[in-house]
Amino acid sequence: ISGTNREGTEFVGSTYYAQGEGASRVAASLDQYLRAGGDPKYDLSDQQRYPKPAAHLYWRLENVVGGRDFLRIGDVCGPDKGPGHTLRDLEFARSGWRWTRDPKFAFLLRNCLTRGQETDAEWSEIEAAAARQARAPWLDNRSRVLPTWAGILESGVEHDDYRFRRAAYVRVGYGIGHEHQDSLDLQVVAQGLPMTIDGGQRRGYTIPTDSASFVHNTVLVDGAAAYRHSWVSALADQAGARYLAAEAVPPAGVQLLRRQVALVDVDEGQGSQPLSVAQQMLDAELPKTVTPANSYVFDVFRTGGGRQLTYAFHGPLNDEFAWTATNVKPGAQAAAEEAELLAKFRLMPDLNLAGDAPATFEATWRLALDVDGPGQGEREMAGKNF
Repeated sequence: ISGTNREGTEFVGSTYYAQGEGASRVAASLDQYLRAGGDPKYDLSDQQRYPKPAAHLYWRLENVVGGRDFLRIGDVCGPDKGPGHTLRDLEFARSGWRWTRDPKFAFLLRNCLTRGQETDAEWSEIEAAAARQARAPWLDNRSRVLPTWAGILESGVEHDDYRFRRAAYVRVGYGIGHEHQDSLDLQVVAQGLPMTIDGGQRRGYTIPTDSASFVHNTVLVDGAAAYRHSWVSALADQAGARYLAAEAVPPAGVQLLRRQVALVDVDEGQGSQPLSVAQQMLDAELPKTVTPANSYVFDVFRTGGGRQLTYAFHGPLNDEFAWTATNVKPGAQAAAEEAELLAKFRLMPDLNLAGDAPATFEATWRLALDVDGPGQGEREMAGKNF
């Protein structure tokens, strides 16, 4: 377990793989050894001596954003994985309860899993603890920092209905294996759906490869890859306008890489109601007569130095795109550096365009209603609530 970070996850660049690859897996395997009469000095569930196994289980709850979605960082986090994907396997709550006696894990045992080999007395203890946890533990997630993964802003935290939650998060930290070169990448979750969804594949699955920096929502200076140490330097969780600042070690010749993001509330919508745990889980049908809540994401990216800045940005899988550029021309006819960049998107060359930005530039992606293939458009992601 010394091969994991302080959150208990292995140093892998994928939140999907980090669900299972971490200190809790090692400690759980030794539970079997201890039950068979093994030496208790190898009990890794002792939080005073070995804090990382339990930290890993708490991380699995803290990884949930916007009420149900998950941090989409690295491999196996793309649009074929619907919101709630990481909530399909909650068996880790059994270890969490044994090691911590935290009502959060008792709640999951009581409401989301079936009773296992617990005796009547043990189950009564679980039920009593679960009663002290008012709602699913991931609904209590506030704005926070997961140091190896992201700085996260959460709004609408009073709502159990995930369609009324909003979140914005900025990628920080370093990942090894399945990595993306995505330092200070920005993603947004709203109305129960990921709105700026990451491609979510490892190298070799996509063209251009998702490991490339220019396919992420980040800024490149002179084309330098966004694979560098980064951290959250400030976070404020005040109601109405939550804020964070994140910084990265700049490339040579550059003095500053800093992103500041505010999640500014507009309204709380209408029709939000307490939901049962079953309704919060994957693809459970909810009342449809609602007007979801809204927030703005205000984003400022500052750099110091460098010759050329490239602000890369993507929306979701879309069936309509509009922009306000002028003097639009095919990518192949653009200036040499622009044409070189656009040529990397070679699967659909007819969509490669270049233009000039007016004083106020706007680009709009409409989330695709239907996409051929599993779990990609709004119909697939929203499931029964489409």
